[in-house]
Amino acid sequence: MLLMGWGGESVGHSTPDKTTQRAISRSVKEIRRFGVVHQDLRPENILWNAELQRALIIDFHLCTLDRRPLDRRPGTLKRLRDGSTEGHSKRVRVV
Repeated sequence: MLLMGWGGESVGHSTPDKTTQRAISRSVKEIRRFGVVHQDLRPENILWNAELQRALIIDFHLCTLDRRPLDRRPGTLKRLRDGSTEGHSKRVRVV
């Protein structure tokens, strides 16, 4: 747990630029990788910290944990070397 007196400015008060949007996406992916499903992810629960250049996700009181292995969670299919997912290639491979 990280306890902070000030985390940043809420992104709910303005339209986030591309840098902020990428940082938000990165932060969401990081918490999902740990199996955390936020359940209340909205702009008011995301802070932008200009010093760290990071989006901080807050307010986890409704979150749940997804205890399934990472490769069994929806939206987290591992990519194989050829770019296909779980052996289902979109391209025909000529051998």
